[in-house]
Amino acid sequence: MIAFITTYRGQALLATDMLIENSRPRFAQTGLKRSSVIKLDKFVTVETSILLGELGELAEEWMRQIAEKLRYALEL
Repeated sequence: MIAFITTYRGQALLATDMLIENSRPRFAQTGLKRSSVIKLDKFVTVETSILLGELGELAEEWMRQIAEKLRYALEL
């Protein structure tokens, strides 16, 4: 499963959105170019054969927050 990611431009965020700000210490390891929002209410499934590679990875702190937001989104 892949979540949608969009550039953050000051828009209002949903409870299921995860803001990844470029001012955070571990932003460079994400591979993102600008502050971005991970839309945890918008997922797609894809065949792994069409994936070209990885951009980067998220810090453990962000992964914990994403897990919480996913539980909220999925009402678990």
